[in-house]
Amino acid sequence: SKGCGTDSAHDSGTRQCLKDQPAYRLAFASSIFFLVHLLVSHKYNCCIPDPRIRILLNTKWPVLRAIVFVGLCFVMLYIPDGGMFDGLAWAFMGLSVFYLVAQLIIFIAFAYDLNDNWVNREERHFTVLLLGGTAILFLGGITMTVLLYVYFGRFPSCNIAIPLVTINFSLAIVYVLLSMYVEHGSLFPSAIVFVYTMWLCYSAFASGIPIGECNRLSSKPTEALLALNAIIAAASLAVTCTAGATSRGAFSTSARREELISSDDAAMQESVFGGDETLQANHISFFHLMMFLGSSYMAMLLTSWQITGQGSSADPGAADDTVAAVDTGIAVMGVRLASALLCVVLYTWTLIAPLVCKGRDFS
Repeated sequence: SKGCGTDSAHDSGTRQCLKDQPAYRLAFASSIFFLVHLLVSHKYNCCIPDPRIRILLNTKWPVLRAIVFVGLCFVMLYIPDGGMFDGLAWAFMGLSVFYLVAQLIIFIAFAYDLNDNWVNREERHFTVLLLGGTAILFLGGITMTVLLYVYFGRFPSCNIAIPLVTINFSLAIVYVLLSMYVEHGSLFPSAIVFVYTMWLCYSAFASGIPIGECNRLSSKPTEALLALNAIIAAASLAVTCTAGATSRGAFSTSARREELISSDDAAMQESVFGGDETLQANHISFFHLMMFLGSSYMAMLLTSWQITGQGSSADPGAADDTVAAVDTGIAVMGVRLASALLCVVLYTWTLIAPLVCKGRDFS
């Protein structure tokens, strides 16, 4: 067979191929493209030790690189199937988990950085913005909690939404109180995490709970709404990967290293890291790492975290309703609920870590 086959528009295997295979193939093309860039730009590559050359290879010839990327995508679409891409889908799923963890770490680091930036500003309007933003976020989170009960937990028989919303709200109370107790805590990051996790709960329930007593939304997601969700997801991927390139300190296990990176002493950075060129090259390599992982994540997002032949076409009508099947299902709901829980766990750990690991400097 050639690529995604065109034997019959009514053949279930062909429909499933046309639904999932393009996502797998384009994700594989994107993964190869960014993996090559990562290997070229990483400081431990075998052949290009000079950071200036690594920067040059990543900043010059953008048109040529775009042509190579498009050509690679076309090649992947016409490679004979043979089951290879269905097997790669399992690798995409595993890599997507690493991407989600990295995304949450970057998100929490962003919340802290934004809070610190506004706190350290001397202008009065930043104080007003911080206080007003915190209040608005908390009100928004509480409103979302109430709406979750109204739309997804109105009846006692709704045994999915009611306990999960209650647990999420209870955990929010815990980390908000912790942020008020610990010295380095702040209400603003807590408010951001609160709203984000409640949004994840809403998105999970809307994707995984069928319309009915326990899902009182007016109708199934429309094509326009699904397209909007896809645009938001793509924008989130772009922001995460771009922000990740400048948020490498969030993944550092050495407080001294983070101190050196943030230091204004050029001589110190020159002696430890080799100067600004090395730092820039390292940021570029981290960007490519995030894009490599993000390519797998987009494949899973477009296929609703399903592997072809592993239950995604159990419903005979599901394959016909390709648009409605995107970004919906039990698997999607499970991933988003797990992301919400992991976000709470990671953020809570940032609050209690100085109390638990007293011998380490978290300043």
